Amino acid sequence: MKVKLLKRLRNQGREMVNIHSFTETNGIVTGMKYGFDTNEYRGLFSFGDTEEIVKEKASRIYLKINIEKFRKKYFKYSRKK
Repeated sequence: MKVKLLKRLRNQGREMVNIHSFTETNGIVTGMKYGFDTNEYRGLFSFGDTEEIVKEKASRIYLKINIEKFRKKYFKYSRKK
């Protein structure tokens, strides 16, 4: 995919998760409270994940779920399987 398009899609994916708060113990994130609209984004947080890591996981899920829709919308020909 083109760089600008990929950046825009990643930003949309990152916005699918809203981080409300997080708890740190000795500099390690031990808990996080975040909101999401669909169940695909449930369980993103693992012990020690920062806000950026959780948002990156959300963007990967967003791209994975919607990749075929993006290919149809932005590319004239889809890839052969």
